Amino acid sequence: MARRPRYRLPGVAQYVLSRGHNGNPVFTDRHHYLTFRDVVEECAIETGCDVHAYAFVPSEVHLLMTPWVMDGIPKFVQSVGRIYGRYFNKCQQRRGTLWDGRYRASLIEPGLSTLMVQAYIEHVPFEKHGGSVSVGLSSRMATSCKRADSMLREHSGNAALEGCHRKRRERYEQFAREGLSQHSKDDIENCLEHGLVYGSEAFKDEMTQRLGVPVRLGRPGRPRKGDGTHQSIASDTSRDGPRLVPA
Repeated sequence: MARRPRYRLPGVAQYVLSRGHNGNPVFTDRHHYLTFRDVVEECAIETGCDVHAYAFVPSEVHLLMTPWVMDGIPKFVQSVGRIYGRYFNKCQQRRGTLWDGRYRASLIEPGLSTLMVQAYIEHVPFEKHGGSVSVGLSSRMATSCKRADSMLREHSGNAALEGCHRKRRERYEQFAREGLSQHSKDDIENCLEHGLVYGSEAFKDEMTQRLGVPVRLGRPGRPRKGDGTHQSIASDTSRDGPRLVPA
């Protein structure tokens, strides 16, 4: 099955996920996390990307980023993988690939959707590892204004949300305190796994027009005859899994 094309839209945030090969750990001690964070900061600058939020857990890397050049994120992922992979293999006296195939990415609408994804990244990966932040490293403390982090850049859509920084922080803290609904979590994860767009229907329509490809999941299987539709790109799930609907 053909691979889906990557989204290349400068100025639009993306949720990016990389996993260890076969689910194996890519971090085994605190120093690995800190080294990886430094590599991310360096590569983000070199490839023209802003980092808004991050979470590193034993076998996964979660990032909310905005590229400012066409191939910013693909080049960023490639650089980070190469530099950190070489470092980790040397530390662990191992050889071979560290990362599991292609990274996952989803376009995120500015404003409330970006803030929700940020809250997801800084909390949910740790919930899946027993709820303890001690298993990894994240931007949670910086977002809560309890610790400075030179790598982070405020997302312009978040900065304008509700008109002021105080209200934006209150909304984020509400998400952190009350947690995202299961529906919101499922929606974010579904968009990420299938390379779709997370946000309002109007934003999805806009992205469909700008990208020239469908950005929603539709019914599995072939379209019914006579409905005048076609499916231009299939998702990378199983053969009988969900497919993208027509643009």
